[in-house]
Amino acid sequence: MLVTITTQNKKCIVETEDWVCDKEPCKDDLIELGFTEDEYEELPDSLTMKATVDYRWGEVTVDISKEEFEETDWGNLDEWWVHDREDWSFSDGCGSDQDYDFEISDNVDMGGLYDIFNNNGDVDECEVVLLGPLTATVDEDQDAN
Repeated sequence: MLVTITTQNKKCIVETEDWVCDKEPCKDDLIELGFTEDEYEELPDSLTMKATVDYRWGEVTVDISKEEFEETDWGNLDEWWVHDREDWSFSDGCGSDQDYDFEISDNVDMGGLYDIFNNNGDVDECEVVLLGPLTATVDEDQDAN
């Protein structure tokens, strides 16, 4: 059944994306950002970035079993991991952080590095956690036919 889960407090959604990007097609961009030729050569062939964004408010619609819905104490949860989102709306981003799996010198433009991943990479995995308390309402009960 489809259930919409809504946050009740500020800063209670954390979205984490694992990005991958091949370095070879981005060589010129990486050099332009401040990597030296030697630093570029030392980079792994496949670059990874973990990007985390915090949101103040939001809701997500998920397809869960009736049993899970009824057994979950939504108002008293510390956190709930979202799997297989049907629909979502997160608003008012209030913080972000990026972690990379390679060495970055102080000369490299970090904002530009994020843009390289955003323009040339792919999201390998995405996780969303809602921090409680939460409100959950049934949108559609597919078992009611």
